[in-house]
Amino acid sequence: MVSQLLKDLEDVLCTSIKNAEIKKNRLADPDYCKKAVALREYANVRRLKKLSNGVFIISAKELKKLYSSPCIYCGSKNSIQADHVIPISKGGVHSVGNLVPACRKCNQSKSNKLLSQWKRDNKNVFIR
Repeated sequence: MVSQLLKDLEDVLCTSIKNAEIKKNRLADPDYCKKAVALREYANVRRLKKLSNGVFIISAKELKKLYSSPCIYCGSKNSIQADHVIPISKGGVHSVGNLVPACRKCNQSKSNKLLSQWKRDNKNVFIR
């Protein structure tokens, strides 16, 4: 019993020493943050491709048009956001054909539901 406790304590100490060494090495490397951000971006692109979503470039002109339009669900012009008609989590793609302008309230209430599900839950929704 006592020997097991000593062994567990030794494991904890070794782990904390290893973590301190890793942190020290990170701080010594000035490019660590750049590498970490690049790795995270690569992982996101890879994840999107893996989900068969692809990675689409949306032009500034298309974004300007999207954000200057009223909410497609309620007509509001306040707090416009880009909404995915078919959510990415449900197999939709991040492309111009799947993006519509939506106010914050409508976008948050739609969440990751399909349009038909959301309309069923919100009877007062009129799509323009």
